[in-house]
Amino acid sequence: MAISALTSVEIWTGITGAREPRAKRIAFEAYLKLMRVAAFDADAAGRAFLIQRFLRQTGQQIGRTDPLIAAQAISMEAVCVTDNLRHFLRISGLAVENWLRPG
Repeated sequence: MAISALTSVEIWTGITGAREPRAKRIAFEAYLKLMRVAAFDADAAGRAFLIQRFLRQTGQQIGRTDPLIAAQAISMEAVCVTDNLRHFLRISGLAVENWLRPG
């Protein structure tokens, strides 16, 4: 298991606006010490371009970071675990699971 460096940016951003940000920051720092943080590489960048182009051409844009995270998961042949199925199910070739709401 790994966490995308991109996902960690999203979590850090969320922590800054959270209630009790210090406690959340400490917990997330501890989590990162246990997890492998996957870097975004050239293969993921190429795939991200194709995903973003497809989504733009089909009028299905899903924000800036989600296509990058999806591209990274595809390039790593990994499953993207998310609670945001609405965005990620639009991306062909991406394996997606929701561990919060299985079914």
